[in-house]
Amino acid sequence: MKKQRNNFTSLDYFRKTYNSKSICLQEVFKARLQKTPFCVNAPECNAPTEEFYVLNVKTGKFICKNCNYTHSATEGTIFGNTYIPIEHLFDMINTFMHSRHGWTARAMSAECGYSERWCFDFLREIRELMGKENKRTFYGFIESDETYAKTGSNGRGRNYKKKRGRNNDDKTPVMAMLQRGKQNKVIAFAVKDCSALSLIPLIEKHVVKGSTILTDEWGGYVSLNKKGYNHNVVKHKEKEWVNGCACTNNLELFFRHFKRTIRTYTCVTREYIQDYVNECVYRWNYRTEKDVMFFSLLENLPPLKFLPKL
Repeated sequence: MKKQRNNFTSLDYFRKTYNSKSICLQEVFKARLQKTPFCVNAPECNAPTEEFYVLNVKTGKFICKNCNYTHSATEGTIFGNTYIPIEHLFDMINTFMHSRHGWTARAMSAECGYSERWCFDFLREIRELMGKENKRTFYGFIESDETYAKTGSNGRGRNYKKKRGRNNDDKTPVMAMLQRGKQNKVIAFAVKDCSALSLIPLIEKHVVKGSTILTDEWGGYVSLNKKGYNHNVVKHKEKEWVNGCACTNNLELFFRHFKRTIRTYTCVTREYIQDYVNECVYRWNYRTEKDVMFFSLLENLPPLKFLPKL
């Protein structure tokens, strides 16, 4: 069921709506309550959280009216353990998600007035939350393909000799799958190489058996028929771009968006490439639902947990 929200595609409208600490805390707590229907102070209290939890605006904590247990709405999330007001964090997250091809830590630091190191860490935490979008399970007609992202060879010295070929120390392979449909949802992963040992396990984990996998003639997909999938191939080497229902053109559009985003950032290393893949996947999957993009990210926050008093 599609979520009914106001038009939050306007940054100015979003800032006017979430301009106070209490409103932002309520939104965060509401998102976390969906995963925690009862008071976390169990077994002493099993009161429904929606009825018995109220917000104390001064302390920024929620109190259970049944057992007087207090819980911070931001504890254990990206909004906790920081001196920056939560309404500013809301604004930065929303601006980052609605940027066309990413927002660098340096640009965020210059616009918001915080240190570049803190902005880098905060953006990395956002991308980790976006990574939950890669837990989707696909079925039906699935396009699968790979691309190579430039991850640089900085720090290896001027005399460093690069390996020949595409899969060298200067580039990292990224494998993506797209489920054909109304919205063409995507999942993508940075992999060690493009061999069958790296590609097939990801397909088996995220694609239901009996689905039709549409790929090019790359040898890493040869064993798909033996794994319980229907496998249709388009031969790019013979300049064949469509073979019946087989093509990877939709996935090429995602790769185009991905590489444009990567070029926004000065240097992306192998250590953090998956974070940037997560960002591109999330922005792609919600490109037609920008009004719910921010709230879907809040739903990825961890559930409330019992915190014993020291």
